[in-house]
Amino acid sequence: MDEELEQVRGVYIAELRALAPRLGAWWEAGVARDGEDAFGRRWPTGLAGHPSVLAAFRRAYLAIERLNDERAEDWSPQLPDPLSEDPWGSDAADEKGRPFIRHVEALVDDLEELAPDVFDLVSGLVFVPIGLDDAEAVV
Repeated sequence: MDEELEQVRGVYIAELRALAPRLGAWWEAGVARDGEDAFGRRWPTGLAGHPSVLAAFRRAYLAIERLNDERAEDWSPQLPDPLSEDPWGSDAADEKGRPFIRHVEALVDDLEELAPDVFDLVSGLVFVPIGLDDAEAVV
């Protein structure tokens, strides 16, 4: 079990759960005011497009990015020794460190099972709302 990931994801899920009632009421009020079709056209990704959901996603994404940066040395490619018994290498290098965390799996895909009560808040994310500057650093 990856305790660091579980901590990040726990904070993220708690934040989504705190947002859910307010956003549900906001959505219902918008539909009542504008009609389902008109309001849905304004918010085509559903609740996932709300700035509060995007902000929660971004905070968790950046926390995972920091974890991945700390773990990067664990993934440096190990070239096989051409004189070894196994010239194709082994998976030992992959097993020595903590795994790379796939952001969307951890913050969207896995929630369908881990937190189905808030999955609909993020299921509409159709892109990763994280920007990069010219140096490909997260902004």
